[in-house]
Amino acid sequence: MRKVLFFTACMLFLLAGWAQADDLYLGGPYSSPLYLNEGGSNTNVSEGGGSIDNSTLNGQALPFVYCVDLGHNVGVSGDYPGTLVNTLGKIGGSVAFPLVTVTNGGEVAWLVDHYGTAGQSDMAKALQLAIWHEIYGYGAGSSNSSTVISDYNTIITALGTNTDPVSNLLWMTPGDDNGNLSQGLVTKVPEPGTLALLGSGLLGLALYARRRVKK
Repeated sequence: MRKVLFFTACMLFLLAGWAQADDLYLGGPYSSPLYLNEGGSNTNVSEGGGSIDNSTLNGQALPFVYCVDLGHNVGVSGDYPGTLVNTLGKIGGSVAFPLVTVTNGGEVAWLVDHYGTAGQSDMAKALQLAIWHEIYGYGAGSSNSSTVISDYNTIITALGTNTDPVSNLLWMTPGDDNGNLSQGLVTKVPEPGTLALLGSGLLGLALYARRRVKK
């Protein structure tokens, strides 16, 4: 009985943590413009992306933040107290922005794990283009600098068929207090604060389950 209660409590904690709103602050700056080759006549579509620096989640500094969603926009700098966060490789979570699984999330996780970096360097720009390539199939436009294109090709070649667990990353959908959601983003799981929070939460639930068994 005790094991059943503990397992149930843990699952409730994880579900609550997945569904709760978090406070995301996006500081800026970020790289713009980047150029995507979407095919056809759209060979140099301008987009903003790259690492959104000086960002925090619930007051904890994030190492970097990259875009995974080209269907929505987000304002930088800005505070988003209704942000939805998970480690399941999903973005969205409202009627207007339904919850969806990020295409090739395992590939994106590998890219971020191996090449994630802060700052507006050519490598950061190339990583952003590589992320969009894996999700949308878009290439790097010719209007990017030659160094960015070279770094992009290096990253794509290194990726090959590699994947990493999507749970290595935090998948974030910025939102306001009214439930309006913005562009889906991704970052590395901060260490060690997030793990400490998770551990304390599970400990509290374990003690709660123990008290329930004794009654």
